[in-house]
Parts: sequence; C-alpha cells; structure tokens
Amino acid sequence: MKTTLKIRYLASRCNAGYGALTLQITRHRETRSILTSYRVSFAEWDEDRQGIVIPENASPERQKELASFARKLKKDMHFAISLAESMETQGDYSSQDFVSHFRELQQGQLFCDYVNRKAESLRAANRFGTAHAYQFAAVSFLKFLGNKDIRIEKITSILIKSFEHYLQTNNKSKNTISCYMRSLRAAYNAANGENKLWVSKKSQEKPFADVFTGNAKTEKRAISAQCIINLAGIKLEEPEKKMEKEVDIHSLNFSRDLFLFSFYTQGMSFTDMANLKRENIEERVIKYYRKKTGQPIIIEMEDCIKEILKRYSSPASNYLFPILRETDDEHSKWLKTNFALSQYNKNLKKIAIRTGIDVHLTGYVSRHSWASLASQEGIPIATISRGMGHESEKTTRIYISQLDFSDVRRANRQILSRIVLPSVMEQGRMSLRR
Repeated sequence: MKTTLKIRYLASRCNAGYGALTLQITRHRETRSILTSYRVSFAEWDEDRQGIVIPENASPERQKELASFARKLKKDMHFAISLAESMETQGDYSSQDFVSHFRELQQGQLFCDYVNRKAESLRAANRFGTAHAYQFAAVSFLKFLGNKDIRIEKITSILIKSFEHYLQTNNKSKNTISCYMRSLRAAYNAANGENKLWVSKKSQEKPFADVFTGNAKTEKRAISAQCIINLAGIKLEEPEKKMEKEVDIHSLNFSRDLFLFSFYTQGMSFTDMANLKRENIEERVIKYYRKKTGQPIIIEMEDCIKEILKRYSSPASNYLFPILRETDDEHSKWLKTNFALSQYNKNLKKIAIRTGIDVHLTGYVSRHSWASLASQEGIPIATISRGMGHESEKTTRIYISQLDFSDVRRANRQILSRIVLPSVMEQGRMSLRR
C-alpha cells in the first residue's frame, strides 16, 4: 500500500500573505497533517519544488532563518520517509497511526524509562533475575545522570565510558560493572531494533564497544575432604525451637546441611536444591534439569543424601526442602529463593569461623570442592563436566585449573628431584608435613 508524503502551505487567517508549513500524509485514501513550526510567506514557498525560496531582497537575518528552515525541513522529510518505510515492514497502518508515531518519536524516547519498561516486560515473562539486573542498571545510570533521564539518541560511547569510570570510582566490582553494561546494552539494542529512528547516526558507533562487558576471573575457592568431614561432625549449638518438629530454615544447622547436601549431590546449586520436588526422585536416584543450563543430571541416592532429605521433607509439601513451601506465584518463589540464599551465605561465614575453615565459605564452595576433589581422584574431565551440569568441558577445565594444582606440584617435585640434592628435597618434604 503506497504512502504519500508532501509538504503543504497552510495560509494564515490572521496574517495575510503568510502561513505555516505542514507535513501531509495520505494512506488508504485518508489524509492527516502535522503542523510544523516553520512560518513563511506565500512568496517564500515553492509548492512544485517542495522547497523554501530565499528571496534576494530579504534581510540577511531572514535569509539565515529561511536557510535554517530549509535544512530542518529536509531533515524532517527524511525522518518521515524513514518512518514510513519502517512502519511498512511491521505491517499495515493508518495515516493516524503514522501521525501518532511521528509525534512520539520527535519528542524522543527516554532511555532509563525504556529500560524500566523492558524490566516490567521481563517480570511479566517470569524472567525475574534479568528484570532485576535491568532495574538496578537503570537506577545506577539515572543516578549518574543526576536523576535527569536522557533520550536514546543522546547515548554515545563517550557518555557510556564516563559511566564506567563513575562506577569504578564508586568501588563497583568489574563483574557488577559488566552486569550493568550488558543490561543497558541489551535494552539499547532492543530499542534500536524496535525503531532505528530512535538512534542517531552519531551513536551508531556502538556506544558499549569500549566498556567491559565480559566476566572477570574471580578466585575459585575449595575446601579439603577433611574440612567436609569436620563440617559434617561439628555440633552447632543453637537456641531451642518453640516446637520440637519445627524446622528453622534460618538456622546454622539447616545451612550446614544444605552445604553438605550440595557437595553430596555433585555440587548442586542452591536454586536447584530449593526447587527439588518429590517427583525428582525416581527409583533410588535424583533426576532434575539444572535451572541455569537446562542440562539433565542424575544422582545416585546415597545414604548421606537420604539422611538429609529425611530430616527436612514433609508429607504436606511436594518440595523436599522448606524454602519454597506455601509459595504459589513465580515472583514470590524468586524473592524467597534470593532471600534464603542471602541468609544461607551469612550462616556459612559463621560456620566457617566455628569450624576453623580459613576460606570465605559460600554456597558455591561446595560446588568448587566437589570438582577439585573429583579431579584429585583422577576422574576424567568429561565425567566431572556431566556431573556438574556444565554445557561444555571448557567451563569445567576453568574450574579445575583454578582449583587444583596438586598435579602441578607433583610434577614440579618430580623434576626437581632429578636436580636438587636428595637431602634438600627431604627437608622440603619435612617442612610440608609440619
């Protein structure tokens, strides 16, 4: 369906010989007009050429003003043609649809407002983690802007680089900065995909190209088999519960048992533990799909696993652990999981102190420990990868390479034994034993 765009001269009823220029659109034989701010005389407009005429006898000021009108009018016309082409690819539309969209775009789309609306859409799709990241990124960016939102077309590489520096000076970690930048970049690209007219040519240089959007390597922590044994055996004295059978999900004992359960089940993540249900137990095995990667995992039901499940499972609930019980909607589940995870990690710090573990103990340490100990036992990388639900062995190799240096130490000792005097090597071994 053809769309016709023209500039028309609209004569003024109050000022004879003068009028306003209007953008006229015709589609489906329906015509609508958009009034511009350009005021010209009848002699300063050429209808056939669709252009402004600059009279020689006009004052220098008027000539300059008309030249500015001509440049802006050409830009507006190009904008209108691009908008018509864009709307054509998205389906049918009316001339009134065009007018509404044109006015909206001319006013400009505010960036932080757009990011927040994307966050709302993500929440509606039950993607609460991503929505949370978008929202925090928008709040931080708006604070950087002095609480004054900015139009999307004003987003430039210089501005984004300045935002990165602002985050660095506020002691944000590299991974936090990366999370913010990835969220804002995704929203920016989505806006560009929805309507390229929101993005100026200057900002098409990819404003997020020069900032960090990767994953910074963090220290992978693991504890020894003896530490696991000590954790399982330590008595954590806590205040008596009001009811004998009541389970306190905020207790140190519950956090300790979750940590051990995670280790016993090949490093199961906290989210996967929280979502475990009775239906995941089939013929003496636990079967589930890892929430993060979707990888299927099967775990043999060893006695240590059964003991913990027996301690916390309830006939009144389908969930094996009392984290998401009496929770219906997905948003409440997400909120409860994150709150429980925060309490879990706080308790693990206290447990580490009581147990004498000099490692920053978190839920992920159980996962790293299982990978490290499996490697020390000579278990193939492919097997460890499947057990942990990694999408590729590359991820598992990163785990192992950062956790387990025992094979490197053995290799170095073997090499040095051929060079260094045996007595020196024996002294080194004695010091190691101490």
